[in-house]
Amino acid sequence: MGNVDKAIEYWHKVTQISPKSAKAWYNLGRAYIERGDYQKGLAYCRRAVEIAPRFSMGGNSIGVAYVKLGKQAEALEAFNKALEADPANKIAKKNKDKILAKL
Repeated sequence: MGNVDKAIEYWHKVTQISPKSAKAWYNLGRAYIERGDYQKGLAYCRRAVEIAPRFSMGGNSIGVAYVKLGKQAEALEAFNKALEADPANKIAKKNKDKILAKL
């Protein structure tokens, strides 16, 4: 079992123990994105943002998943929401700028 699979297994357990932990759902989503399962990663990162709407890294990861799925408009919207939640989020700003540069 690889590190990503171990992380997924671990974060699944954490979400069962702490289902209201936005960070747990976010980390589970990031692990799925890392593995290349963008739909699952998107779903879990959305769950993180549902729990904590101002959790900008969750919003950024939603945008990353959309980029990987080839959905640029949705990605841009997610990056904008992440920046609304935290205007100082340099990662979301960089990701947004990459999308805008391609338009």
